[in-house]
Amino acid sequence: ANFLWLKSRGNANNHWLSDEVRGDGEVLISNATSSEQDYTSYLTGFTSDGFTLANNSDVNNSSDDVVAWAWNAGDSTVSNTVGNITSNVRANTTSGFSIVTWTGNGTDGQTVGHGLNAVPKLLFNKRYDASENWLVYSSVTGNAAYLKLNGNDAAATGSSVWDTTDPTSSVFTISDSSWHNASGGSFVSYCFADVDGYSKIGKYEGNG
Repeated sequence: ANFLWLKSRGNANNHWLSDEVRGDGEVLISNATSSEQDYTSYLTGFTSDGFTLANNSDVNNSSDDVVAWAWNAGDSTVSNTVGNITSNVRANTTSGFSIVTWTGNGTDGQTVGHGLNAVPKLLFNKRYDASENWLVYSSVTGNAAYLKLNGNDAAATGSSVWDTTDPTSSVFTISDSSWHNASGGSFVSYCFADVDGYSKIGKYEGNG
């Protein structure tokens, strides 16, 4: 695996997200706006059959029950020049998942290659060198709205966030905001596509 999501089940500790594209042990917290944290002394790396942890009260406290979700995004990170912005991509087209990083250029309506060869139906986007919200695109909420992974807000209208443009099988589109494409900013996206018999992004309507 090369994308890891860790959470203590027994208390209100933070969610930890780490991936091999940004670097082993470089952690983002999905329930907060904070920038990337260097936790390499606690999450010491991915291995061929899992990952290695040192003592830490958030994700390896004595006797705590902890859950880990792990994704395989393929064997190598490559440069992707399909979009207006060159990205670094590690993609697993079989499972419909990719990790994408890029440097912002401050221009509106830019495209970023995601490497899936399929249309992503869910994106988790985060500026990781500054304190900013997580932005969530889904095919359910559409290209004129967004959710915040770090909040419990309803979907907000924001046509400039995704430039009112759905992702394609090769790229997704972003605005020039500090959330998405601030000049010189460092950004990551976790991209998910539907795969028949494996994964599906959808919705349901509650009936109480």
